[in-house]
Amino acid sequence: MFGNKDEEKLKYWLKVVAGDDMKRMYVRDAYKSICSRITWTRKCRPDDFRELMNNLDGLKWARYMFIEECDNMLASGKYHRYRGELDFVGQAIYAFINRCIDDGVKDGQISQEELQIIRKNIADDIHSVG
Repeated sequence: MFGNKDEEKLKYWLKVVAGDDMKRMYVRDAYKSICSRITWTRKCRPDDFRELMNNLDGLKWARYMFIEECDNMLASGKYHRYRGELDFVGQAIYAFINRCIDDGVKDGQISQEELQIIRKNIADDIHSVG
């Protein structure tokens, strides 16, 4: 059975990806949100959690989770100055997303095809709200 030890393993990978950026409020907020999703999945969807743990590439998973969560934050419109224009914190979140993407490309975890899709989706989200 999977339990808290497995949750701690996932949290460890999130902290590895966040690195020094963990001291930034928006990264901590994203981290907390992802941790809540981990706990919910373990408790409410144990089969999905088991599959995740059995096929885990921790670094890749953590990068994708941060990219997704930070993209959701930008898509909320909360970090926009005007429609399609990020405010100061939004720009910092966008820079963090790009660091996660660039590290994934460098490590061969994100292909050029995935890169184009991810960047297009993020750009669409930024330009459609605010």
